[in-house]
Amino acid sequence: MTEEQAVSGPKKRGCLYYGCLTMIVLAVLMLLATYVGVRFGLKKFVSTYTSPSPVSLASAQLSPTQSSNVVDRIRNFERVLSDPSGLQPLHLTGQELTWWLGQQQDFALHKGTFVIKPLSNQVTVTTSLPLDFIRTPLLKGRFFNGEAKFSLLVTNSHLYLQMKSLEANGRQLPQWVTGRLEVQNLSDSAESNEVWRAFIKHIDRIELQTDEIILHPKRPSD
Repeated sequence: MTEEQAVSGPKKRGCLYYGCLTMIVLAVLMLLATYVGVRFGLKKFVSTYTSPSPVSLASAQLSPTQSSNVVDRIRNFERVLSDPSGLQPLHLTGQELTWWLGQQQDFALHKGTFVIKPLSNQVTVTTSLPLDFIRTPLLKGRFFNGEAKFSLLVTNSHLYLQMKSLEANGRQLPQWVTGRLEVQNLSDSAESNEVWRAFIKHIDRIELQTDEIILHPKRPSD
């Protein structure tokens, strides 16, 4: 079985897909940071926080058996979530989550440009994102090689995703770029999605461990 066959099936996006969109919100932050720099005509901003070449990221490679197992676990978790009496928490490593997102249609162009790594109290997203698609001469052939750290919390059926830090080329981005982002709940955009709302209301908590994210379902008595 090939990797493509392992993930074949209906293209309907599941609940977890919409939640994971927020996990990869770094791409949006990068565009915002770069856009602000261009908007204000700060060529120094672009030269300081973008690069003329990408950096090498660890590839999220899974065997056909491993990839099939990840897909089955996620699909099963989503399918029985509305009746979680016997449902066990969903465990995903950073490599598994990175690989799975890379298979989703909306992330096809960015496959291989990001790595997700859960830590004991936060999630780190490392990326080497080509910026040509922004279609401005200042960014042609430039890359955003950066890292963002986020905290995650589920309270009263709402996910709170807050950026703790954002850096590029080993430098922290200036406060005038990150200040407002650091006080916002970056998952608010997902709240307008009915599928996501139906999903998150069944999640009791999200636990972060070293290289593992664990989604705990609500029990009937919760």
